[in-house]
Amino acid sequence: MEELLRIARGSPLTELIERNLPATGRVLEAGCGLGQYVLLLRERGRVALGADWSLDALRAGARAGAPVSVMDLRALAVAAGTVAAYLSLGVVEHDPDGPDAILQEAARVVPPGGWLLLSVPYWNGVRRIGAPYLRRQAELTRAAGGQFYQYAFTRRELGRRLAAHGFAVRVFHPYDPARVLRKALRGLRGGAPVPSSAAPAAGWTPAPTADRRAWRRAARALLYSGPALRLFGHMLLATVDGRAHETRYSARVVRLLVERKGARRAPLYFPFKEERARLFLDPLLRYLRGRGARDLSVLEVGASFGHMTEYLAEQPEIAEIHCFDTDPAFVDIVRAKVEEQDLRAVKEVRLFGNDETRRLPWPDGRFDLVLVVGVVEHLPPRNRRAQVDEYYRVLAPGGHIAILDTPNRLFPLETHSIGLPLVQWLPPRLAYAYARLARPRKFEAVSYESFVADGTGWRNATLADCLPSRGAARLQDVTETAGYGWRFFRDTARSRTRRALLKILAGPGTALRLAGRSPSLCLPYFNLLFQKL
Repeated sequence: MEELLRIARGSPLTELIERNLPATGRVLEAGCGLGQYVLLLRERGRVALGADWSLDALRAGARAGAPVSVMDLRALAVAAGTVAAYLSLGVVEHDPDGPDAILQEAARVVPPGGWLLLSVPYWNGVRRIGAPYLRRQAELTRAAGGQFYQYAFTRRELGRRLAAHGFAVRVFHPYDPARVLRKALRGLRGGAPVPSSAAPAAGWTPAPTADRRAWRRAARALLYSGPALRLFGHMLLATVDGRAHETRYSARVVRLLVERKGARRAPLYFPFKEERARLFLDPLLRYLRGRGARDLSVLEVGASFGHMTEYLAEQPEIAEIHCFDTDPAFVDIVRAKVEEQDLRAVKEVRLFGNDETRRLPWPDGRFDLVLVVGVVEHLPPRNRRAQVDEYYRVLAPGGHIAILDTPNRLFPLETHSIGLPLVQWLPPRLAYAYARLARPRKFEAVSYESFVADGTGWRNATLADCLPSRGAARLQDVTETAGYGWRFFRDTARSRTRRALLKILAGPGTALRLAGRSPSLCLPYFNLLFQKL
């Protein structure tokens, strides 16, 4: 153990770790082995703990005083969001099923604002050049009955793996460039050890001490230059996230959200009121104000995180809001917001089962405004017509229904869930096979039953799905007048891709308009507003 600690104290990796760890908080090394880094970090004043699969390895660390425990790294005996930093050094690559199960558990225990430092073997320049040879060697090893040992990763591949679990990589650090060179030199010497300063080979006379130190400094500077690390770096350390997420929500709301969406995804919801609610609702509110609307009674279908609910409750034209969701966790979150923020306009937040939404408990014509944001595509096809009909039944004559942020099934690229062209047009079995083939990292662990379960939105929605079963005969389409549809797509085109798509779709949009059809039919998402006559 003392020898391992001595090596760790002088290792460039240790410098990288300390530079990227938070100043305070508990550090968990998952896959700590003998525990030398746990001991080193504690030696330097940090609260460090270790976990590993191997009891034999942990006994040595425990004897040296390291607080270590036997745990399955895919199911840690650690409460959610309680680890300030998660350290994993050369561990996840050894799981034959890939790193996802371990990363998913890491995402559970690291809170928003926490850190993850993860190192894996680096698919560096030398390995890329030697890829044909390495593949042949792997095939020969398998043929000889050899067992799987480890994966190696490119920066891009590791970044994608981490992103799939909500981690955003801040910086990559290749390290240990000398190992590849030592291994190559050992091969050239027929397996004999490469001379080192600690054990000079027979017949090899070291240079005078001062010159030797200067040579080593120069060699290290060269090996740790950017080009050399990309070419020879044996391992790749990813420093993940570490951002502090500011929020005005209470600890209770944040806890409920973390329980529902996970610690890594929860912060994405914090700015939804100002970013998404304002974006989607401001055109509606401007339109209604221009028509002198006041004392409006609103039904919000699918309250989700409650960001639309909050924003609506602040508007002077809104007298009362009734909302519901089929997700118990989201209902709890919205109820907590209503209570804590004293949202007096919100009269009820109800939880319904899917079948209950086929016959809503309110009378005909009860509401002046029905708001349906990102909902229709999630409705089960067997119930969708009955559920949408209910939205129109409870809408008062002269009232408005806004169906917003709903992916268009006719648009060739599915942009809501899978991100593949034409997948939403395929039969479910074929769509599932296509998704697994083209998006293996996302769908290889997803069962067919989960893929087609109620609530999945990959089938998207048609314009007919957004209308009542009787059609649009008793509706006035005020989509473009209110600033939705084509106008909304144009006014919110911020990215280069959206601006390029705007030019491509200009022709089809104009043709649809001249033919008396909705230009929304050619857009990736529906943002529609109808008035009931």
